[in-house]
Amino acid sequence: MKGRHAYIHRLRLRRIAQVGLLWGLGLLLTTCSLEDDRDICCRQVVIKYSYQPYGQDVLEDYITTLRHYLFDAEGRFIAEIPSGSNLRYQPLSLDKGRYTLISLGNASEHTVCTSVNGQGLQDFLLQVNQPFEGRNDLLDNGDELYWGVQTFTVDPAQPTRALGDYLVETALNNIHCHLTLDIVWHNLPPHVGDYTLELKNVASSYWLNPDQVDTLDGFIVPALADAQAVHRLRVPLQAQTLHGDFITLRYADDQLPVLKIWFGDEAITGDIDLSQAFRQWGWSPSKTHVQKYALQLEVFGNGNVAVAPQMDASVEDWIQGGTFQ
Repeated sequence: MKGRHAYIHRLRLRRIAQVGLLWGLGLLLTTCSLEDDRDICCRQVVIKYSYQPYGQDVLEDYITTLRHYLFDAEGRFIAEIPSGSNLRYQPLSLDKGRYTLISLGNASEHTVCTSVNGQGLQDFLLQVNQPFEGRNDLLDNGDELYWGVQTFTVDPAQPTRALGDYLVETALNNIHCHLTLDIVWHNLPPHVGDYTLELKNVASSYWLNPDQVDTLDGFIVPALADAQAVHRLRVPLQAQTLHGDFITLRYADDQLPVLKIWFGDEAITGDIDLSQAFRQWGWSPSKTHVQKYALQLEVFGNGNVAVAPQMDASVEDWIQGGTFQ
């Protein structure tokens, strides 16, 4: 009897080992790595993202989240697709057909995307919805937005990769603007405390239809819609200086911002039309795919304001300029 029990025990161990071997082999055959371009096997389609503003891929340095909007061949909205755990790769399971995928980087709940008249992709609109201190007529800073758009066809009869998978490469592009301001007084500031910086004549929405885009040296940016907004920032006076950093949608050569400085309800300056300074210095936002500007302002007692580019500013359409008053 002892010999029989030993035999049964050995047989069970052998079966367990066989099951373990088969399970391990199955895991080996079905496991894939999205880190490896040669191993695109998890879904029928994999969208691969990159962000290369100046040649080097720096996606992880600037983009922390992605939102995806999928449309069919007729431009009908299908679904908003949650991002995967790896921002560089978005796996999709799709039937045969033609699709358009719009992806937005760093878009919070304050960036709202809707089909205005229910026409899907044709009137798909992005709007900034970040009220300033609860006021719906004023906007605070928006998100540091990036976007990518790609139209592709899924046809199982014509796979582009082994195992019937499709790898669709999509470049993300910068679609926001940074305006950094350092404001000093020629003598002494009139008040101590928090000031308000106001920026108007700024776009607050984009059309995301890929048929309505601008291409700047190969970089695709969406078309500005007609809506404009007034942005405000509350900034403290520190060491006799105000420092503010506006984050808005992109500027255009024919739509440049106007700045104004407030203390409470008191206007410290009149409207400061920055278009004159931009044009004098040769700054052309409509030809610039990464918009990052930095200005130094000096406020005089009579209300005049001198505007100059900050010497450490980094803008790709830089032309050395002097003070504009």
